[in-house]
Amino acid sequence: MTQPVNSDETGSVQGFELAYQQVYHFLPAPWDGLGVNANYTYVDSEGVSQSTLSATDPDVGSGRVANVDTGLLPLQGLSEHTANFAAFYEKGPLSMRLAYSYRSDFVVTVRDVIVPFAPIIQEGGGQLDGSFFYTVNDNFRIGVQGVNLTNEITRTSQVLNNDLLTAGRSWFMNDRRFTVVLRATF
Repeated sequence: MTQPVNSDETGSVQGFELAYQQVYHFLPAPWDGLGVNANYTYVDSEGVSQSTLSATDPDVGSGRVANVDTGLLPLQGLSEHTANFAAFYEKGPLSMRLAYSYRSDFVVTVRDVIVPFAPIIQEGGGQLDGSFFYTVNDNFRIGVQGVNLTNEITRTSQVLNNDLLTAGRSWFMNDRRFTVVLRATF
């Protein structure tokens, strides 16, 4: 049986977020439907050895634990830098959006399930998405959506030692995805 355990140590999470959102209604027609939505987040986390295994777990007793001091890593799931930027147009029957999201490296797990049971980091990366919709009338809307337009590859690395040296572990290609949408309201 594997279960999480609470640490007796104290860690810290601190940071800030900046955000900006505006529709530019002051522009002359037809540009008065343009807008921007953007944000940036900085997070600094540290100070806690992280484990996903309790002391009674058979893997702990057998020595199958991470070979790295996990207290040197940021807390699991927290990126130091996250940024999003979206430009949109909303006016009349048209609705268009182009959005880019970026996230820096983050710890996926502090203990991989295979030897050498190393912590796994997802490397930083971003993705561009877009959509275009046309409202036909009060009941029907048609459009197209595109996800991962730049065809980004998700990469993970494993942490090899307490100097936080990393080596590639896996690569995932999610491909571009396009969806044609028909929305009906009755």
